[in-house]
Amino acid sequence: MYSLRKSTTTDRAPHSLWRVLSIVGGILLVIVLTACGGASSTPAPTPGPLQFTSINLKLPPAAYNAPTVGPLAATTILQLGVTFKVNPNALPTAGNGTQIPSGKDTDLSKYANEYGITDATYQKIEQYLGVDGVTLNLGKLHSYMTIKAQASTVEKLFQTQFVNHKLNNRTYYIPTTTPKLPTFVMQFVVAVTGLETYSMLAPGASLAQSSQAQDSRMLTSSVPVGNHLPAANCSPKGGVFPQDIAGSYGYTAFWKQKYLGQHMTINLIELGGTINSDLQNYFSCVGFPASQMQFVNVDTPPTQPSDEATLDIDMIAGLAPGATIVDYQSGDQTFGALLDELQAIIDANAKHSSPGSIVSISYGGPEDGLSQNAITAFEQAMQTLVHTEHMTVFVASGDCGAYVGGDATHLDVSYPATSPWATAVGGTELGVTGQGTRSNEIVWGAHPAQSPCNNQWGSGGGLSTIFKRPDWQIGTGVNNNYSDGARQVPDISAIAYDLPIFFEGQWAEMVGTSAATPIWASGMALVEQVIIARKQSFVYSSAVFNLVQNHDPNARSFFDIVQGDNQYYKATPYWDYTTGWGTPNLVNFYNAVLSVFYS
Repeated sequence: MYSLRKSTTTDRAPHSLWRVLSIVGGILLVIVLTACGGASSTPAPTPGPLQFTSINLKLPPAAYNAPTVGPLAATTILQLGVTFKVNPNALPTAGNGTQIPSGKDTDLSKYANEYGITDATYQKIEQYLGVDGVTLNLGKLHSYMTIKAQASTVEKLFQTQFVNHKLNNRTYYIPTTTPKLPTFVMQFVVAVTGLETYSMLAPGASLAQSSQAQDSRMLTSSVPVGNHLPAANCSPKGGVFPQDIAGSYGYTAFWKQKYLGQHMTINLIELGGTINSDLQNYFSCVGFPASQMQFVNVDTPPTQPSDEATLDIDMIAGLAPGATIVDYQSGDQTFGALLDELQAIIDANAKHSSPGSIVSISYGGPEDGLSQNAITAFEQAMQTLVHTEHMTVFVASGDCGAYVGGDATHLDVSYPATSPWATAVGGTELGVTGQGTRSNEIVWGAHPAQSPCNNQWGSGGGLSTIFKRPDWQIGTGVNNNYSDGARQVPDISAIAYDLPIFFEGQWAEMVGTSAATPIWASGMALVEQVIIARKQSFVYSSAVFNLVQNHDPNARSFFDIVQGDNQYYKATPYWDYTTGWGTPNLVNFYNAVLSVFYS
């Protein structure tokens, strides 16, 4: 799955499970040579029974109470993830949580035995789990391990069985009894994922109805980059073009100074693939060199094209045409696949060779639709990306307004946007003048909101039911009539409506906060590039945006959105539950970063 240490891949010759248990549970016969050269043996102690500890998946009762529709097929290939306890203090420290020098180039894998499990511990775990038909992969930081095997093998190893349930037209599997692992393994474990597929995910975008009138303009880049083929079709039927976004949010000021995101990396995680000819057409239009596009397959390679993945790539290509895009993609539509992709990014960035790297995540699910076990595992991965590898992680806040689960009677917010390690991005509708500059901007919200949601009700936002409000989330508007001490989302926002992409051979218009998310990732890449060039340093983490805003609330580091709602919460001056602090005012934001961190 990733680049691994030599000792971390197991695909053993057949051996029986009882043989492994005997190795782990007791000591084999010891042969002792006598002083006179004769041989005698001492009886081996009788192996004691192996002790097991339960794995609490922390699923809601609804997951178990839904009707069953039969057992999971024994030959189904399962991909499990084991998240191990870590010791962050074992790693070299730098910076104060928001800012570090850009020249630091430390290979964190050198500290893997101190950060995660040791090689010796892994070998013991391997003795139990490394049976015939099981593939184990241990990550570079020794904090995460994948297990790939047939369902029948997993059932034996974890002492359970899997059964399919159906709820709300969705089929998923869960274990019939509490899964277990040997206690000597569980003492190192934080969470085990992949033992259930109840945990829901949804992309943060959808295709919108396109205008049939051909736009008279061409989709172009204000700054041509590299050598590219003449565009085959650069005339969408309508929508807000990248050059409009760039002009409205101040990106063009960076372009004019030749800051296009060169040497910056934006990492995407996607549950679906793309069509090469679609990307080539869009790249030709905006001047993005195809050589700067990289794909990494994780778990099962995708076989179907995704408008979500296409949207994410198109937004970055059009707004940071000098950046490198690394798309971690999987064909599995599961929360576990998303976690495996995060871990692949962690492994790829174990060596701090690309300062200021950014992660953009356009997927999420309602907090009460995810197991706490899955969230615990994901949180550790998010913490590693931000705290250990010093990245900023942008996450879409969701597209069903204040009701992420699509039930207009139940307020809910989207995870991982609610993670304190995430920068949650909401959505707006942006008005643009004929000269490609910002004229007005309101909250993205459908009126009336027609059921079902179909990711078109508007900007996700509200209060977490899982996380407390982090210390850094402060400022005018944060304390309000709805505040209850919980994490509040979103943090910031950007245009999420009427955005053209080239998909399946034609132009289409997209809506969703997953457009706003790579738009902010692109803007941050431009800001980081300039800071690294001028200050040999960079900033990172969600705290940056609050620190910038609170340093000088009148500096207009963001365009404050004060009109509209997300079906429940209304836009207000300063921070609110619809658009956070607001949309990019990138030049002012950059100047504020300099003032906060470098004055």
